[in-house]
Amino acid sequence: QAGHVEGLGDVLHVADDHPRPKIRPRSDDVIVRVLATSLAPGDVRVLSGRTSWVQSPPSVPYIPGSDICGVVVEAGAKSTFKEGDEIIAMFEGKGPWDGLVELKRCKATHTVRKPKGMTPVEACTLPSSALTAMRAADLVKKGDRVVILGAGGGVGLSLVQLCKHRGASLVVASTQAAGLAADLGADLVVDYTRQDWTALPELRDAPADIVFDLALEPDTWDVVCKSGAVKNREAGGKYVSSGAPGDPHPKVQNPVDMLGLMGKIVKLMLRAQLNPSAPAYTMLEGLEQRDLGRLVDLAEAGAFRPCLAKGSPLPFTKEGIVQGYEQQASRHPRGKVVIQIAP
Repeated sequence: QAGHVEGLGDVLHVADDHPRPKIRPRSDDVIVRVLATSLAPGDVRVLSGRTSWVQSPPSVPYIPGSDICGVVVEAGAKSTFKEGDEIIAMFEGKGPWDGLVELKRCKATHTVRKPKGMTPVEACTLPSSALTAMRAADLVKKGDRVVILGAGGGVGLSLVQLCKHRGASLVVASTQAAGLAADLGADLVVDYTRQDWTALPELRDAPADIVFDLALEPDTWDVVCKSGAVKNREAGGKYVSSGAPGDPHPKVQNPVDMLGLMGKIVKLMLRAQLNPSAPAYTMLEGLEQRDLGRLVDLAEAGAFRPCLAKGSPLPFTKEGIVQGYEQQASRHPRGKVVIQIAP
């Protein structure tokens, strides 16, 4: 079985006649019996077709879904894995697809062993969201005061924990998932629908060293620059964005759209350079599969634990997949959305 989308923006369904994948000759590929698949914002972008010029499946119909956990059932001649190994694998190529399927061929370069002590449902959440959080946390130094905007998603909840693991002296989480963020180590939690995080006395007395903007709401940059709640560039302050400013789901369907998006980013960077009260502006770097091993080590060391969205794992049915995509598209899943492919 496999999840199928007949065309971008089309309705999801489960097909019963998907062919079994084959190992490529003289390769290090593995065939994996998928146990669980997680969703991420990229899955919603691909399905919508909004980013079709830069992030589109090779052909349609296509199999949606991104990161997986499963068991190796066949290994290529050059593979270091063997039958029975439990693995996690991240999506390959330019975007998330081919994850909602019972049997999947995975490249060894995008595959690592499953962390010990984690269930498949928990482990499948790691490759994209936790990997993004780990790369973000690499920017945090011991003693830093950190603000995380949009801390209720898969990236944000992992980032809360990893910032504390890195030695941040203060972690402020802006999210409606207040109890969860606090349980995971946030020192202060702000419900952004009721409270202005820039007005916190703790940040007035000692401004933040770094702000991670995972929410990408309009005008956040201007608010940060005017608030005084974040150190300026000369004092070492940083503003780190996870995507296009003010637009979590930008439309990139042709070269003109791409130029417009790049223009917005360049404009903001220039404004940051010219404004003495602004922190340094940067965007999170793309994911690198070579970091998966380090992520597994952090998970086994207890640096963070996965958090599942309400209702997850969802069943591998049309209804379960549609519910998962709707939950992910809401931008408020409060954890990782997971589809359980097999027990």
